Amino acid sequence: MKKIALNLLLKNHFRLSYYIFKSLTFFDREKYYPYCNLANFLKKRKSKYNQNILKEFIKPRLFIFNIELDTQDIINKIYDYENIFKKNEFTKDGHENIYQSEHTLNKKEEFKQLSQKLEVLLNLNLSNFFNDIKIKIHKMWFVITQDKGIVKKHSHFDSDLSGVLYLKVDENPQDKLGSLKIYNIFKNLEVLKYNNNEKKFNVSKVNEEYFYFTPKLNNLIIFNSYIEHSVENSSSNNDRISLPIDCKFN
Repeated sequence: MKKIALNLLLKNHFRLSYYIFKSLTFFDREKYYPYCNLANFLKKRKSKYNQNILKEFIKPRLFIFNIELDTQDIINKIYDYENIFKKNEFTKDGHENIYQSEHTLNKKEEFKQLSQKLEVLLNLNLSNFFNDIKIKIHKMWFVITQDKGIVKKHSHFDSDLSGVLYLKVDENPQDKLGSLKIYNIFKNLEVLKYNNNEKKFNVSKVNEEYFYFTPKLNNLIIFNSYIEHSVENSSSNNDRISLPIDCKFN
């Protein structure tokens, strides 16, 4: 039954695949729940995928870059943003002590150059992992995390790849507080860290239930949008600033 459900998933029959995996969870929830979760994501995603792309997309991956940026200039643009701290549709999304802007910064003149720079980087380094398909940023926004801010567990149902650019981080994080908590439900997360000197990725596998990523300044991480993640920050008097993006295969 698992083989049948996987074949259906690879043929874009996500709804039927979901119901088969859902029925299998009654016999072994731990084994089949991750597949059920994946099929449910794809069902809600409402997109059609090339089978070769889908085979790669369902492999859980986390890509890590450190990129050269005029970070202070971006931070200044964020604090000068005309709608900063004004209520919007994302104000009451269940997070705590978190402010996020509208998700349209990639269309704003002051952030277009940054969006284009990130898009070039993604296509240059990641599109070959997905059958050389073009990657397009369709959402970008900033997040300002204040004292003891909490980002609840979630995933991004309207995109294929999601990411975060870290512009201001805790220099002395306390244990795992402030780290991005990745829910590794398949227990086979592939972590690919780009080596700027060697121009290649260093690859490692994570088999634990969770992977905690502690960001450094100018880190950019990219991961499959179906991967659930959360953040719980420690007490701090300083704002922490990040710039999330959502991408689609184009």
